[in-house]
Parts: sequence; structure tokens; C-alpha cells
Amino acid sequence: MATTNLMPDDRRSLTTRLSVVQYLVAAAFAALAVGFWVYQIAEHQKFRDMAENNRLRKLPLPAPRGVLFDRNGKVLVENQNTMNIALVREQTPNVPQVLRTLAAATGAVEAPAALAAGDGLLDELHALTTNRTPATNAGSRR
Repeated sequence: MATTNLMPDDRRSLTTRLSVVQYLVAAAFAALAVGFWVYQIAEHQKFRDMAENNRLRKLPLPAPRGVLFDRNGKVLVENQNTMNIALVREQTPNVPQVLRTLAAATGAVEAPAALAAGDGLLDELHALTTNRTPATNAGSRR
């Protein structure tokens, strides 16, 4: 049988040191738990807003050139402001309603809502942005 040569005072010292280490480890885990709670619960809205603002980014793109004139001072080319609108079908519960709202907000011609239900969504969005009616599959034959 193996016996330890520790004196009773050494055992008390070892027990005290182990207890201190136990309390320090427990305090460290408690501090981590409080930190996680602060970030995930108390400051939830702040980080949610930061994530939402990170998704949308405004990038001003200056025109590489200005208005071009001919030798008589007549305008040949002007700058034109354009915007792109992206619609994620998986995040949109009512695509036809959103397309009607976009058409009303942008002044574009509203395309038929029947295309939004099928594979013609891209054609419809293109029609909204170019103020044209979407192409149909009537002209395609085998």
C-alpha cells in the first residue's frame, strides 16, 4: 500500500490551495456566463441593429466623367442616376403585393402578378425596372 509522506499541515495547505483554485475557476466561468448574458440578452437590440445596418450599405459612386459637350456646346452625354432593387423571394410572403408596392413607389409600370408565382419573376422585375411589359413564352417553339 502506498502512503503519502505529507504532514497534516501540508495536507491543509494543499486543501486550501485546491479550494482557492476551485473558486477561481468557478469565478471565471461565472464571469463568462455574465458576459455571454450581457452580449446575447441585455445588448441584443444593439447587435441586431448593427447586423441589420451591416446588410445594407450605401456606396456613393461618383461619375467617372461629367457631362460631355460637342464643339458647339450641345450636350452629347449626361449623367443618369439609377437604382437597383433586389427582391428575395424566400423572404417575401406576398410577392405580387410587394411588386405592386414597388411599382407604385418607383413609378414603374406594373407587370402582371401571374408571372410572380412562376419562373417569370426575373422577367417581371426587369419589366418593372425598364418600364416594359415582360416577355412571354409564346414565341418559343421546339
